[in-house]
Amino acid sequence: MANANFIVQNGISLGGTSGATITADPTTGAVAIAPAATASNPNPTATVFTTSGTVTTVATSGGVANVANIATASNTATVGTGLTTFGNVTMANIFVNGSVGTSGQFLSANGSGLAWQTVSTSSISNGTSNVTVNSGSIGFGVSGANVAMFTPSTLSGTYGGNLVMNGSIIPSANVTYALGSSTRMWKDIYVGPGTLYVNGKPVISDNSGTITFSTDSNQNLSIQTAGTGDIQINPTGTGAIALQGPIKVTAGKNFTSSDGNAIGFSNQIAVDSITSKSSNTNLTLTAAGTGIIQVNDSITGGGTVTFSDSTASTTTTTGAVVVAGGVGVGGDLRVSGNVYTYGLLAVQSSQLSVTAPLVYLAATPYPYSYDIGMYSHFTGGVANSYQHTGFVRSQANGYWGLFSNVASEPTTTVNWSESQLMWDTAKMGALVLANTTAATSTTTGALQVAGGAGIAGQLYVGANVTVTGAILPSANVTYNLGSPTARWKDLYLSGSTIDLGGTTMSAPAGGGFSVSTGPIYANASTASTSVTTGALVVPNGGAGISGNIVTSGWIIPTGNTTQNLGTTSNWWGTLYGVSTQARYADLAENYQADRAYAPGTVLMFGGDQEVTVADADTTRVAGVVSTNPAHLMNGGLAGVNVVPLALQGRVPCNVIGPITKGDLIVSAGHGYAKTNNAAGVGQVIGKALVNFSGAKGQIEIVVGRV
Repeated sequence: MANANFIVQNGISLGGTSGATITADPTTGAVAIAPAATASNPNPTATVFTTSGTVTTVATSGGVANVANIATASNTATVGTGLTTFGNVTMANIFVNGSVGTSGQFLSANGSGLAWQTVSTSSISNGTSNVTVNSGSIGFGVSGANVAMFTPSTLSGTYGGNLVMNGSIIPSANVTYALGSSTRMWKDIYVGPGTLYVNGKPVISDNSGTITFSTDSNQNLSIQTAGTGDIQINPTGTGAIALQGPIKVTAGKNFTSSDGNAIGFSNQIAVDSITSKSSNTNLTLTAAGTGIIQVNDSITGGGTVTFSDSTASTTTTTGAVVVAGGVGVGGDLRVSGNVYTYGLLAVQSSQLSVTAPLVYLAATPYPYSYDIGMYSHFTGGVANSYQHTGFVRSQANGYWGLFSNVASEPTTTVNWSESQLMWDTAKMGALVLANTTAATSTTTGALQVAGGAGIAGQLYVGANVTVTGAILPSANVTYNLGSPTARWKDLYLSGSTIDLGGTTMSAPAGGGFSVSTGPIYANASTASTSVTTGALVVPNGGAGISGNIVTSGWIIPTGNTTQNLGTTSNWWGTLYGVSTQARYADLAENYQADRAYAPGTVLMFGGDQEVTVADADTTRVAGVVSTNPAHLMNGGLAGVNVVPLALQGRVPCNVIGPITKGDLIVSAGHGYAKTNNAAGVGQVIGKALVNFSGAKGQIEIVVGRV
């Protein structure tokens, strides 16, 4: 290292572990420093420093570098890089030209190699970088500026820049030296993934992003403050303070909130006992808002439990006290309000005494699916077995049932279909039924009796009495139906008979009534002037008589020319009489026509049937279609187009004018007639009864007059 300083930038420690060697080449002046050989590394690598300022490495044999290898080692560093160590260099001796030097000497480059020099009080310097050796200290500088100063006796010193270490900082004595002092403190300490040990114990460690405070097994870890200082653990992000073990509070110490209010717990709190903190102070449990204090298990205590909550109870889950299970009360239970129960199943006493004037059996919520009422049990019945009796309203049909002999225990409903169920007898005073439901059968109405009804007194009914069976007196020929002063208004019978002292009156299936023996007499002498007067009146419908009608008076219709004697399908056989009178004026006879013709049409014999519309001046004229015949012959003729032709008498006739009264009338064709006073035989229909000056019209003529 001719004309160059020996530079140590980060520190070098010589001495220490026995066996390390420094070997120099006497020809080139290169120096090899090798660590001691060990069992695990018997041939460690040596570092070579050349006189040209380069640094390289060579292999060793047993920790000693071969001189030939040192002389031929290739350069790997340039002048000025110096010797940089990233750990401690510990060795026993440094051999230069076969000498280890004496006390107070140091290595120096003299132009031809390294040589031991004697330390003087003057500075050893070269260029802008130097090592200064004084009588009391060793200084390291760069460009004339002091970087570090060490006192040989204490190795204490001052650094003017950063101290970069490639190894550990280890004190020379255990538990002796401090890192900083009370007056000279480090500002910040940056520690990477690792552990901070105090007194040999891992106190702070970083494991996968988690900083852990710890201590040895069975040793406490204490965090203390003095005066008014607080110990604050504050996760400023979204994290939480997670306690992974039991919490023990020193006796006499408390949990308090900074604002004096309640301490919030997000989850349930599991404790074996809760005691009020101060003596003679109530223990208060309060639920926030509309919440409740819910107790899921039994509460056992010898004192008084007072609930100041005034919340009204409207269901089994509301009120000041809500119990999901049952409540056992060994003494009296006094309630100033109503008692609502879904089932009063058993009373362990001889009787249940209720002083309230009304007992309300709640049936909520609606719509509900259970029966309501009261029941009990007894041992009896036909089989002398365990049975149930009660007075219950059936939800299925709305009936109140007074029953016995139900074997199964009613829960929400009574088993109404049990075969041994028996309806009990109810004995009471007057029974007033306010139901106004009308009875339309034996199973409808306000009062329904499945069996018979025995009534010892009189029976008054304000409406109809409908009976599906017979009404029988208890003794024969003893009791009346009505009385001389209280008579039935109407008696309606259907399909039955009335026996009046041997004469039977019956109602045939077709209606009316029949008398089996003897005549029917109408003894009243009232004359008949209408269908509603007389000794015998049939106000509605007709009277069917299978025998002769013998009368000493007249048979008179109710209106003039409104009733018929017989019908078009039911004719009298022979009518015997002295004389007859008719309203209408012509004698007509039915004929088969080839189509339908209106009254007043002139027809002649011909066509597909018997008659057809007449031709003009025909000698085959048959007559005029009658409007209302006074007497119709051949009335039983049937066909598609049956027409009544006037043979004699006066009838309306279609004519073509002018016509003078008394003119002979002949066919004008197309169903009309005209005047022809010179008509031949067979052409004349009749004579005109009126004058007619119009073109076409209808006038009355006399048929059969020639």
